[in-house]
Amino acid sequence: MLKFFFNFNGYLCGKSVCLKITKFIFLAFLTVAASCLWGKLAFADIKWNLDAGVTTGYDDNVTYVNTNRISDMVTRTSVDGGLTQTGKNDVFDFTTGLRENIYTNHSSLDNLAENLGADYTGDLNPYEHLKASDTFSHSVDPSSLQNAFGRINGNYGTYYNNLDLESVRDITEQWKGMFKYIQTNYEFTTQALSNSAGYNPGISTEYDFNSSSQATVSYDYRRRTFSPGGSSDANTPTVGWRQYLNAQWYVDLLEGADFIKGFNDSLIEPRYGAGLTHDVDKNTQLTIRYDKQYEVDAFTQDISNDWHLVLNGFHQFTTRLDGDVAFFTGQGKYFNSGISYKFIGTNVSAKYSLNDHVDLSLTYGIEDSISNSAIRNSYHNSVFAGAKYKF
Repeated sequence: MLKFFFNFNGYLCGKSVCLKITKFIFLAFLTVAASCLWGKLAFADIKWNLDAGVTTGYDDNVTYVNTNRISDMVTRTSVDGGLTQTGKNDVFDFTTGLRENIYTNHSSLDNLAENLGADYTGDLNPYEHLKASDTFSHSVDPSSLQNAFGRINGNYGTYYNNLDLESVRDITEQWKGMFKYIQTNYEFTTQALSNSAGYNPGISTEYDFNSSSQATVSYDYRRRTFSPGGSSDANTPTVGWRQYLNAQWYVDLLEGADFIKGFNDSLIEPRYGAGLTHDVDKNTQLTIRYDKQYEVDAFTQDISNDWHLVLNGFHQFTTRLDGDVAFFTGQGKYFNSGISYKFIGTNVSAKYSLNDHVDLSLTYGIEDSISNSAIRNSYHNSVFAGAKYKF
């Protein structure tokens, strides 16, 4: 029964089905949004948003390769929208978007990226809480710095779907129990990679000793399958601690073990994690996170020993000007193949609001992948400027 459930969900998240659903829902949303815009429909408890934008800039490696690199001027046109419905005890969010990448001198590389997301949070009663989210995306370029870590070089499409379910039960005022289920599906348009799926059920319990100290004990089962290819299984017990230093700063510490088996290896290895968060208010956020683990990623049928450091920051400088920074670096090595890889990348962006409807943006990104495997070496720079109109 479990195997049937996994296979059935993988089928539902297949490339052709997801694309048809995505386009259908997107067109349906635009129809409703347009009707709202012209006053033909009204929703008392639904808020909606719709915006369109265009950016243009320079990319020095549009095909993400190490040799025979191609640089070009790229224009990106986009349409994004969403709905938020707020009830007495629940909230539902729906977002969707399309982005077309148009290359000035290499029109054969033109492509269309899509994304679709839905989130639900609700209280069954004062003690039971539910969260559910599903995210689908299709793009040729990596959608984030994390997705570029361990990625095989090349200009190919990735279809991605992530389902995240969580149930929380408040046992007492200080003690709660949680169950989660996460499923990720990857489909690639290149024959150099096998499609993969990850399944991650888990349970955890959290206890608040006081307003500044929290302890967590959790157990996760993780399964990764490749088609065509093999599979891996991992059992991961962990203990965690969160300590608030003051009202704005807190530290997260995690320690556990990975009992992982697959691809002719069976390992028992430690897992570590540490994080620092500065959450002053909605105008300033900063998070730094370090993780050391053994895992099987979505790209390679091998167990990897890797670590990575992530930094994300946001600051609202004025009522009109804000900025974001994202930094990611990591290093890993595969057991069977002996392939090692390093990655460092950053994205810096600024946004200026001319008025309630028009935003101007400027973004710079750099990514550097270094490996003893030629298909994992690449260097990438890009800079873009654009404008977005919010209806």
